[in-house]
Amino acid sequence: MQKSADIVKYRLLETPQDMPFSVRSIGFGRLLPGDSTKDRIIGFANLIWSISGRGVQWRNGERFEVDEGSVCTYFPGEGHRLSCEGPKPWEYRWFTLDGP
Repeated sequence: MQKSADIVKYRLLETPQDMPFSVRSIGFGRLLPGDSTKDRIIGFANLIWSISGRGVQWRNGERFEVDEGSVCTYFPGEGHRLSCEGPKPWEYRWFTLDGP
């Protein structure tokens, strides 16, 4: 039985103080049709690229379709939610950046 999944890896050290930004985390996500992540406001930049299937990016309440091979972004302070509204699971990769 398939399940929605999110695999996350965080950096081992605190935010580097001598750099304008750094990679905060990386990960892989899979959402089954009808599933979504929780609504939240993020405090970092997030880059997401679609591997297979079709997803929907909800950004500050607006809906944007994310096709296979497409990329979408979020910026600090934005509302963030992802959902799968297609007929098959949506798989994607992502990484986040933080810093001043």
